[in-house]
Amino acid sequence: MTFDLRRGLLAVLLLTAAITSWWFLHRITEPAPSLTAGENQEPSYYIDNFEATVMNEEGQRKYTLTADTMQHFEYNKTLRLDNPHLIRYTVGRVPIHAKADLAWFDDNKKEILMTGNVKITRTGSSSDQNSEMSTPKLRILLD
Repeated sequence: MTFDLRRGLLAVLLLTAAITSWWFLHRITEPAPSLTAGENQEPSYYIDNFEATVMNEEGQRKYTLTADTMQHFEYNKTLRLDNPHLIRYTVGRVPIHAKADLAWFDDNKKEILMTGNVKITRTGSSSDQNSEMSTPKLRILLD
């Protein structure tokens, strides 16, 4: 039996894809920050009807984050968002909406972990079709 270079490359490509998929899945399923025993489990402050908008360098909306309630936990510098709704704006495209039951915003303010009935939607335009995705968890990396 002779070694087939194409089959060998295909096997390496599939193995790489499997390892990468496992790594992404492992990263996404990391538990949300938990309130540990002995720490102050009360939020240091909270805001009802929370809304924040981030602008890009040109002064245009980059994204908007809203929630029914935002709670800040000082001891681990996290934010808990109840019923969060993130809208991501891209110039020349329709916005992308992400909604969930709960979200955690980490202390570096670079990623959000949404959990529970996560839905991502994009309304169609003349050049794009409507799209909707559902998942139990979603990690969003903010730029």
